[in-house]
Amino acid sequence: MSTKRLSMRKLREILRLHFQSELSLRQIRNSTQTSLGAVQKVVSRATQQNLDWLAIQALSDTELTARIYAQPTEPLPSSLKQQPDWSEVCRELKPKGMTLQLLWEEYEQQYPECCFSYSQYCRLYRAWLKK
Repeated sequence: MSTKRLSMRKLREILRLHFQSELSLRQIRNSTQTSLGAVQKVVSRATQQNLDWLAIQALSDTELTARIYAQPTEPLPSSLKQQPDWSEVCRELKPKGMTLQLLWEEYEQQYPECCFSYSQYCRLYRAWLKK
């Protein structure tokens, strides 16, 4: 996660909206005026640690910060990242209004810890198209 941290109030609100209110990531983004990527990362980190709303409420601000913003281990090498099904991506791009950005956001949401960055995703897709 980037070094920029959300305020504790916003962090807890994101987690409350996800675990207690069961809002979608996009609804949480709109409600908290936070980027979708930040919302995804916070929710992903909490889920990885098997936190639920009761456990989150029991944590102090310091404990919650340590759990959500703990430094991740080494980044995954590209060979271990989840490779998208490019033929499916190509097929899903056909309807009007569908963009590579939207498909990448869905991919990132599905594989938050083992996905390619948006720029890598686009580069790999263009390379696949040339084959």
